[in-house]
Amino acid sequence: MAASSARVDLDGNTINPFTICMIGVGGFIGSHLCEKFLTETPHTVLAVDVYNDKIKHLLEGPDSLPWAGRIQFHRLNIKNDSRLEAEGAENGLEFTIVRPFNWMGPRMDFIPGIDGPSEGVPRVLACFSNNLLRREPLKLVDGGESQRTFVYIKDAIEAVLLMIENPARANGHIFNVGNPNNEVTVRQLAEMMTKVDSFAYLPPNSKHHFESYESSTLVVFEKRYAYLEDHIPEPIVGSTN
Repeated sequence: MAASSARVDLDGNTINPFTICMIGVGGFIGSHLCEKFLTETPHTVLAVDVYNDKIKHLLEGPDSLPWAGRIQFHRLNIKNDSRLEAEGAENGLEFTIVRPFNWMGPRMDFIPGIDGPSEGVPRVLACFSNNLLRREPLKLVDGGESQRTFVYIKDAIEAVLLMIENPARANGHIFNVGNPNNEVTVRQLAEMMTKVDSFAYLPPNSKHHFESYESSTLVVFEKRYAYLEDHIPEPIVGSTN
Protein backbone atom coordinates (compact mmCIF):
# COMPACT_ATOMS: atom_id res chain seq x y z
CA MET A 1 0.00 0.00 0.00
CA ALA A 2 1.41 3.40 -0.89
CA ALA A 3 1.78 5.98 1.85
CA SER A 4 -1.14 8.35 2.08
CA SER A 5 -0.30 11.93 0.99
CA ALA A 6 -3.10 13.63 2.94
CA ARG A 7 -3.87 12.38 6.44
CA VAL A 8 -6.18 14.10 8.92
CA ASP A 9 -6.47 13.79 12.68
CA LEU A 10 -9.63 13.00 14.66
CA ASP A 11 -10.64 16.67 14.53
CA GLY A 12 -10.33 16.86 10.75
CA ASN A 13 -7.07 18.81 10.73
CA THR A 14 -4.39 17.97 8.17
CA ILE A 15 -1.42 16.06 9.60
CA ASN A 16 1.83 17.33 8.16
CA PRO A 17 4.60 14.75 7.60
CA PHE A 18 6.97 14.48 10.56
CA THR A 19 9.95 12.43 11.74
CA ILE A 20 9.54 10.00 14.62
CA CYS A 21 12.36 8.35 16.59
CA MET A 22 11.42 4.74 17.35
CA ILE A 23 13.49 3.12 20.09
CA GLY A 24 13.25 -0.68 20.09
CA VAL A 25 12.16 -0.84 16.47
CA GLY A 26 13.74 -4.28 16.04
CA GLY A 27 11.23 -5.95 18.34
CA PHE A 28 7.80 -7.41 17.68
CA ILE A 29 5.75 -4.27 18.37
CA GLY A 30 8.36 -1.80 17.12
CA SER A 31 8.76 -3.55 13.78
CA HIS A 32 5.01 -3.47 13.11
CA LEU A 33 4.74 0.18 14.12
CA CYS A 34 7.65 1.03 11.82
CA GLU A 35 5.99 -0.94 9.01
CA LYS A 36 2.71 0.90 9.56
CA PHE A 37 4.39 4.31 9.39
CA LEU A 38 6.31 3.58 6.22
CA THR A 39 3.58 1.81 4.24
CA GLU A 40 0.53 3.87 5.20
CA THR A 41 1.79 7.37 6.10
CA PRO A 42 4.21 9.92 4.60
CA HIS A 43 6.15 10.17 7.87
CA THR A 44 9.87 9.46 8.29
CA VAL A 45 11.29 6.97 10.80
CA LEU A 46 14.54 7.27 12.72
CA ALA A 47 14.90 3.64 13.83
CA VAL A 48 17.04 2.79 16.87
CA ASP A 49 17.82 -0.68 18.22
CA VAL A 50 20.57 -3.25 18.65
CA TYR A 51 19.06 -5.66 16.12
CA ASN A 52 17.21 -5.08 12.84
CA ASP A 53 16.32 -8.62 11.69
CA LYS A 54 12.59 -7.94 11.88
CA ILE A 55 12.73 -4.78 9.74
CA LYS A 56 15.16 -5.94 7.05
CA HIS A 57 12.32 -5.99 4.54
CA LEU A 58 11.99 -2.24 5.16
CA LEU A 59 15.70 -1.44 5.09
CA GLU A 60 16.60 -3.45 1.99
CA GLY A 61 15.19 -3.35 -1.52
CA PRO A 62 15.13 -1.11 -4.59
CA ASP A 63 14.86 2.68 -4.51
CA SER A 64 11.44 2.35 -6.13
CA LEU A 65 9.89 1.30 -2.81
CA PRO A 66 7.37 3.88 -1.58
CA TRP A 67 9.26 4.29 1.71
CA ALA A 68 12.74 4.59 0.15
CA GLY A 69 14.64 7.42 1.85
CA ARG A 70 12.17 7.65 4.74
CA ILE A 71 13.91 5.32 7.20
CA GLN A 72 17.33 5.46 8.85
CA PHE A 73 18.56 2.70 11.15
CA HIS A 74 21.05 3.34 13.96
CA ARG A 75 22.45 0.41 15.93
CA LEU A 76 22.29 1.73 19.47
CA ASN A 77 20.91 0.56 22.81
CA ILE A 78 19.38 3.38 24.83
CA LYS A 79 16.35 1.55 26.20
CA ASN A 80 17.52 1.95 29.80
CA ASP A 81 19.13 5.36 29.42
CA SER A 82 18.32 7.38 32.56
CA ARG A 83 18.55 10.59 30.52
CA LEU A 84 15.20 9.75 28.90
CA GLU A 85 13.51 9.60 32.32
CA ALA A 86 15.22 12.80 33.45
CA GLU A 87 13.97 14.63 30.36
CA GLY A 88 10.40 14.21 31.49
CA ALA A 89 11.09 15.23 35.09
CA GLU A 90 13.27 18.26 34.34
CA ASN A 91 11.88 19.63 31.09
CA GLY A 92 8.23 18.62 31.17
CA LEU A 93 8.45 16.10 28.34
CA GLU A 94 4.94 15.21 27.21
CA PHE A 95 4.18 11.49 27.11
CA THR A 96 1.57 8.86 26.40
CA ILE A 97 1.75 5.40 27.95
CA VAL A 98 0.52 2.36 26.02
CA ARG A 99 -0.01 -0.93 27.83
CA PRO A 100 -0.19 -3.84 25.33
CA PHE A 101 -2.40 -6.74 26.37
CA ASN A 102 -1.43 -9.98 24.59
CA TRP A 103 -0.79 -8.57 21.12
CA MET A 104 -0.24 -11.35 18.61
CA GLY A 105 0.78 -11.69 14.97
CA PRO A 106 3.70 -12.15 12.57
CA ARG A 107 7.24 -11.84 14.01
CA MET A 108 5.92 -12.21 17.55
CA ASP A 109 8.02 -15.18 18.58
CA PHE A 110 10.13 -18.11 17.47
CA ILE A 111 9.85 -21.88 17.19
CA PRO A 112 12.68 -23.42 19.31
CA GLY A 113 15.26 -25.19 17.20
CA ILE A 114 13.76 -23.95 13.93
CA ASP A 115 14.08 -20.16 13.85
CA GLY A 116 15.30 -19.66 17.41
CA PRO A 117 17.54 -21.29 20.04
CA SER A 118 16.68 -24.88 20.96
CA GLU A 119 16.86 -24.06 24.65
CA GLY A 120 14.70 -20.94 24.34
CA VAL A 121 11.24 -20.66 25.86
CA PRO A 122 8.84 -18.56 23.72
CA ARG A 123 5.44 -17.26 24.74
CA VAL A 124 2.37 -19.44 25.04
CA LEU A 125 1.21 -19.40 21.40
CA ALA A 126 4.63 -20.36 20.09
CA CYS A 127 5.07 -22.91 22.89
CA PHE A 128 1.82 -24.65 21.96
CA SER A 129 2.62 -24.40 18.24
CA ASN A 130 6.01 -26.00 18.88
CA ASN A 131 4.36 -28.86 20.78
CA LEU A 132 1.85 -29.43 17.99
CA LEU A 133 4.51 -29.37 15.29
CA ARG A 134 6.46 -32.01 17.21
CA ARG A 135 3.28 -33.95 18.07
CA GLU A 136 3.94 -33.46 21.78
CA PRO A 137 1.32 -32.86 24.52
CA LEU A 138 0.59 -29.24 25.40
CA LYS A 139 1.88 -28.43 28.87
CA LEU A 140 -0.28 -26.32 31.21
CA VAL A 141 0.99 -24.41 34.24
CA ASP A 142 -1.36 -24.43 37.25
CA GLY A 143 -4.05 -26.07 35.17
CA GLY A 144 -4.00 -23.34 32.52
CA GLU A 145 -6.31 -21.07 34.51
CA SER A 146 -4.41 -17.84 33.75
CA GLN A 147 -6.18 -15.61 31.25
CA ARG A 148 -5.23 -13.79 28.05
CA THR A 149 -7.04 -11.13 26.01
CA PHE A 150 -5.53 -11.59 22.55
CA VAL A 151 -5.68 -8.80 19.98
CA TYR A 152 -4.17 -8.85 16.49
CA ILE A 153 -1.04 -6.71 16.12
CA LYS A 154 -2.35 -4.76 13.10
CA ASP A 155 -5.43 -3.63 15.05
CA ALA A 156 -3.31 -2.66 18.04
CA ILE A 157 -0.84 -0.69 15.91
CA GLU A 158 -3.77 1.19 14.35
CA ALA A 159 -4.64 2.39 17.86
CA VAL A 160 -1.05 3.46 18.53
CA LEU A 161 -0.91 5.40 15.27
CA LEU A 162 -4.06 7.27 16.27
CA MET A 163 -2.39 8.28 19.54
CA ILE A 164 0.76 9.47 17.77
CA GLU A 165 -1.13 11.49 15.16
CA ASN A 166 -3.46 13.02 17.78
CA PRO A 167 -1.06 14.21 20.50
CA ALA A 168 -3.46 16.83 21.90
CA ARG A 169 -5.88 14.05 22.80
CA ALA A 170 -3.32 11.43 23.83
CA ASN A 171 -0.67 13.33 25.81
CA GLY A 172 -0.75 12.62 29.54
CA HIS A 173 -3.00 9.58 29.18
CA ILE A 174 -2.49 5.84 29.73
CA PHE A 175 -4.10 3.48 27.21
CA ASN A 176 -4.72 -0.21 27.84
CA VAL A 177 -4.87 -1.75 24.36
CA GLY A 178 -6.51 -5.17 24.31
CA ASN A 179 -9.75 -6.92 23.52
CA PRO A 180 -11.91 -7.70 26.59
CA ASN A 181 -14.36 -9.56 24.33
CA ASN A 182 -11.60 -11.99 23.35
CA GLU A 183 -10.70 -13.19 26.83
CA VAL A 184 -9.65 -16.82 27.07
CA THR A 185 -7.89 -19.05 29.58
CA VAL A 186 -4.68 -20.80 28.58
CA ARG A 187 -6.53 -24.10 28.90
CA GLN A 188 -9.23 -22.91 26.47
CA LEU A 189 -6.50 -21.74 24.08
CA ALA A 190 -4.88 -25.19 24.22
CA GLU A 191 -8.21 -26.87 23.52
CA MET A 192 -8.82 -24.64 20.48
CA MET A 193 -5.34 -25.24 19.07
CA THR A 194 -5.59 -29.01 19.41
CA LYS A 195 -8.67 -28.93 17.16
CA VAL A 196 -6.53 -27.80 14.22
CA ASP A 197 -6.18 -30.65 11.71
CA SER A 198 -2.69 -29.90 10.45
CA PHE A 199 0.31 -27.68 11.24
CA ALA A 200 3.22 -26.95 8.90
CA TYR A 201 6.37 -24.84 9.11
CA LEU A 202 7.94 -23.56 5.88
CA PRO A 203 11.40 -22.09 5.22
CA PRO A 204 11.68 -18.49 3.96
CA ASN A 205 10.38 -17.69 0.46
CA SER A 206 9.47 -21.26 -0.41
CA LYS A 207 6.85 -22.04 -3.09
CA HIS A 208 4.09 -24.34 -1.95
CA HIS A 209 0.47 -25.37 -2.37
CA PHE A 210 -1.92 -27.53 -0.36
CA GLU A 211 -4.76 -29.82 -1.33
CA SER A 212 -7.49 -31.07 0.95
CA TYR A 213 -10.28 -33.46 0.03
CA GLU A 214 -12.18 -33.01 3.29
CA SER A 215 -13.25 -30.06 5.43
CA SER A 216 -10.24 -29.23 7.59
CA THR A 217 -8.33 -26.46 9.34
CA LEU A 218 -4.71 -25.81 8.37
CA VAL A 219 -2.20 -23.51 10.07
CA VAL A 220 1.03 -22.65 8.27
CA PHE A 221 4.02 -20.92 9.88
CA GLU A 222 6.15 -19.10 7.34
CA LYS A 223 9.18 -16.99 8.19
CA ARG A 224 9.27 -13.93 5.91
CA TYR A 225 11.73 -11.38 7.28
CA ALA A 226 13.59 -10.96 3.98
CA TYR A 227 12.49 -8.39 1.43
CA LEU A 228 9.89 -9.59 -1.07
CA GLU A 229 8.69 -7.25 -3.79
CA ASP A 230 5.15 -5.95 -3.22
CA HIS A 231 4.80 -8.06 -0.09
CA ILE A 232 4.19 -7.09 3.52
CA PRO A 233 4.72 -10.04 5.93
CA GLU A 234 1.44 -11.61 6.98
CA PRO A 235 0.58 -14.93 8.63
CA ILE A 236 -0.91 -17.64 6.44
CA VAL A 237 -3.78 -18.94 8.52
CA GLY A 238 -6.95 -20.25 6.98
CA SER A 239 -9.77 -22.75 7.10
CA THR A 240 -10.92 -24.82 4.15
CA ASN A 241 -14.61 -25.33 3.38
